[in-house]
Amino acid sequence: MVGFVGLLSCALAAVFLVFVVMLLSFLQAQLAPTEGTYKLATESGLVFPIESHILTDEVFRSMMVTYDRVYGKQPVYISTSCIIGGMLDGATAKRYATYNFVFSKRKAISEGGEYDIAQIDSLPIMERESKLSSMCFIAMKTEELHRQFEEANNQATVIENE
Repeated sequence: MVGFVGLLSCALAAVFLVFVVMLLSFLQAQLAPTEGTYKLATESGLVFPIESHILTDEVFRSMMVTYDRVYGKQPVYISTSCIIGGMLDGATAKRYATYNFVFSKRKAISEGGEYDIAQIDSLPIMERESKLSSMCFIAMKTEELHRQFEEANNQATVIENE
């Protein structure tokens, strides 16, 4: 009888330990500082998703270091926006995008030339049908990519007006 109780308590302790390890690894994954380190290289520059929706000094610095590593010391053109979906509604997305725009402007002015920022603008808020994805992002472009983007927008505007 004592052996059976010992075996049962050992099995219960093993199950409990597995659940604790799973919970700790889930919490560690949720708290991992991935913002500003992940980049999506597109034909129009680099895109940095901001999972917490709000830019911080650390995230901005990390993004600028990544941009400099990819493109070298070139002036950067920054665009801010958010994607509506999941737990992010339109009004909140506009607030986050505006905050990120003002934060980037403040960094361009106050850092005394540490960052070579040529222009900061905001892209329209986008909407996704998925209830799972909502995020804000920062797009960084070189002067050449920015010029190509502007020309494409101007051509699209001319076609719409005809």
